Formats: sequence, structure tokens, C-alpha cells
Amino acid sequence: MRYQMLKRDIRLFLHCLLPAMALTAVFAAVCAVAALAAIHNSQDVYTPVKAAVVDREDSVFNRMLIRAVAKTDYIAELLDVTYCDMDEAMEGMESGDLSAVIVLPEGTWDGINSGAATKGEIYLSSSVAAYADIVKNVAAFGELLLASGQYGVFSGEHLIREYGLDRQFHAEFLTKSNTLLLGDAISANSAYFDVQVLDYAGTGMTTEAYYVVSWAALLIMLLPLFFARLYTSDMKKPVLCRLRGLGIKDGHFLIGKIAYPAAFQAIVIAAILCVTKNQIAPSVRLSAVLCAIAGIVIVATVCAFLMMLGHRGVPALIVIALSGLLLCGGIVPRQMLPDALLAVGAVTPFGVAQNFLSPMWGGQCSWLSCGMGIVYAVAAAVAAHARLQHVRIGGDEA
Repeated sequence: MRYQMLKRDIRLFLHCLLPAMALTAVFAAVCAVAALAAIHNSQDVYTPVKAAVVDREDSVFNRMLIRAVAKTDYIAELLDVTYCDMDEAMEGMESGDLSAVIVLPEGTWDGINSGAATKGEIYLSSSVAAYADIVKNVAAFGELLLASGQYGVFSGEHLIREYGLDRQFHAEFLTKSNTLLLGDAISANSAYFDVQVLDYAGTGMTTEAYYVVSWAALLIMLLPLFFARLYTSDMKKPVLCRLRGLGIKDGHFLIGKIAYPAAFQAIVIAAILCVTKNQIAPSVRLSAVLCAIAGIVIVATVCAFLMMLGHRGVPALIVIALSGLLLCGGIVPRQMLPDALLAVGAVTPFGVAQNFLSPMWGGQCSWLSCGMGIVYAVAAAVAAHARLQHVRIGGDEA
């Protein structure tokens, strides 16, 4: 009997499939445009870029030079520079208050003067790493720090004049030294700094990947709206009683209404992966794929119950999806939302779906999300069973 119910559901599913595919394509295009706008909005938050300098050498000379460089018009246009220790800098990066951290190691000047391969570090948030002009201005710290070495050359010119050395010596010493310093300054970013791009606002993903995951989660949560007939056609007392009389249990009744939309949602996620693979390298590890499948099944189960409520479930599903998108930072950038709201968003059905999809784009699925996913799936299954019982004994129909 279970196979008869599956055949019945597949007919209803296929009847909705072509319109659903067309609507999904349109909805996906809308989500793509909205995601791009959200990405652009999140990156605008970092203008001017807030940067911090960490001086491990902690020298008076470095502090004077850092202040001078920070006030340079060329730097001040894009960088708002502060001076702090490493712990404060990393906390600022994680919270989104800082977008770049320049670390000057111990022995910075000794290394530059002796030609030793001493390297500093530049940490960039993923939201600014894509902007070449911002990266250039961050690296300009290294350029200007190196250029300060020219003071030594200018002192050399004073000696040339004082002792009346000839022009040949002047050319060999001053010109070549300045040329060498200029070349070193141009290559300062690669020669004297290791550049590391950090994840977006502590999510473990780049900015682009985070918004792709967020809007993909919204898409799969709302896809069941296109299969309304699959969920509501049999939600009538005579039909349910007849099916029960034929030996079809509630589990048999629900499995097709969960499995078929879940398969369609999985295909949509696979399509998103293919579309974004050139811009955002996806992760197709077995663990990531299993997490995504688990998330899709959970979403399909929750949506099945809501859609079985008919006209009352549809607005509830839309509200749950859109409010979750907002609370998880899919519309307003995460760094602008209070931590309390982000914590609430993470445990919503949308937040659970987002977290289960995250490993496909380089993120991590938290244990809290796994636990909440199980809770939502079990609660939805129990509620769906209760709904079927309610309709059978004469309650309202979908």
C-alpha cells in the first residue's frame, strides 16, 4: 500500500513540476540579484576601512612613524587607523569592527637595514580582500615604512656635500640607493608582509559564500510553496479515512510529501553549486554533502507540516523564512546586528538550514544546529501526525 501512496504523490508532484521549475528559475534570479545587493551593502560598511597596527617591537620610533603614516592624505582616504595589541586586533576582526590588521614583528628595522627576510603580517577580512585599491592602501604602510629609510640616504647626501665628493660618487651612492629603496617599497607587500584573508564576521566563509548560503537556504525553504497541491489535495476527511481503511499509515502518507520536494531542493542546491563554482570554490567532501542532505530533509519535513496547514501554513512559512534571513544577517550585514539577534537567528529553522548548507561553501555546521535540526524534524513529524488525526475526526481541512 505504501507504494500506491508513493505513486499517487509522484503524480501530484509531476503535475506541479513544470510550473515549479519556471517559478524556481524566476525566484532564483531574484534571490541572486538580492544576494549581490546584500554583498555590496555588506562591503560598503567597511568604507573607510578600519585598520589596526600591532607593533611587536613596541618602539617609540615605530609609534611616531605609524601616527605620521596614518595621517597621510593618501592613507586617510581609505583607512581609519588605530594602534592596539594583538588580542584586541583579533577581537576586532572577529567582531567586524576591524577590516585589516598590520603586524610589525620584532626586529622590523634591523631586518630592513640588514636585508634579512623578516616578515610582518597583514590580516584582511574577506569583504575587503577583493578590493585591489584597499589592499594597496593597506600595503602602503609597508611602502611608507620602507621609504622612511631614505632618511639615512639623505644623511648620506649631507656628507657628500660636506666633504665635496664628486658627482660620480653622488650618482653611485645616492641615485642607486634611492632606486633600490623605491623598488623595495613597491614590492613591500610581498617581500615584507604575509597577507592572510580571514573569514567574514566569524562565519568561516568568505563574504560571497556566506550570502550565497543564506539566499540558497531561503530558496529551498520557499520551494515547497510551488507544490501546494501535493500537500493539500489529500487533506480531506473522506480521503484520509479511505486511505486509512486501505492500510496506509501516516508515515506512508508523509514520506512522498517529504522525499519528492527534498529531491527537487537537492537538485536546486546542486545547480547553485555549479553556477558559483568559478566564483566561490565549493567543498564537495562527503561530510559536507551529508550535512547538506540532512539540512534539506529537515527543511522538507518542516515545510511539509506547514504546507499541510493550507492557507494558514503558507504565510507562516514565508514569515519563518524571511525573519530567519534577517536575523542571520542575510539582509542587514552581520556586523551591524547585535549578537543576541544573531544567536536567535542561528536557532531558527532558517538558521538551521543555513548552517547545514554552510560546509558546502567552506563553513562549519555547529552542534547546536544539529541538535535544533533534530528537534525541528521530530516536532514537525509529530505535528503532522496530529494534524492528520485532527482532520480525520472532523476537524478543519486544508
